Amino acid sequence: MRLFGIAGLLLGLNACGYGLEPFVMGDASGGLLTIEPTRPVNFGSLSVGTFGKQEIRLVAEGAVGVEDVYLDGDSAFRFEATPPVPKLLGDQSEMPIKIIFEPLAVQSYNATFVVLSGGFELERRVQGAGE
Repeated sequence: MRLFGIAGLLLGLNACGYGLEPFVMGDASGGLLTIEPTRPVNFGSLSVGTFGKQEIRLVAEGAVGVEDVYLDGDSAFRFEATPPVPKLLGDQSEMPIKIIFEPLAVQSYNATFVVLSGGFELERRVQGAGE
C-alpha cells in the first residue's frame, strides 16, 4: 500500500469537491505574514438587529502558508474568507477577510481573530457593542 502524505490527501480532497487548495507545509518557508490594518477591529456601537462589516487583509512577504483562521469569543462575530483555507499565499499577495458583527443584545462584545501559519498564531482583537 502506498501512502501519499498530506499533499496527496489534500489534492485528493480538492478533487472530491471539498474546496481545499493544494497545500504542503514545507512550501511556505521563509515568508512573513501580517494582518492589516494593525489596529484592533472596532465596530463601535450598532443597533441590535443590524450588522456591520469591516475588511482586514492577510498580507504575505514571501511564500506563506495560511493553515487556519477562526474567531474565538462572542458569537455575534463571524467572518467570510476568500479563498478558503488552507491556502498558500505567494510573495506580495493578499487574502481579504470580512469580519461581520451582528449584536444580539445591548451589551459589549469581544473576540479574537486568529490566524495559524507555520505553527505560529497571529491575533487581532475584535470588539463592538449592541445598543
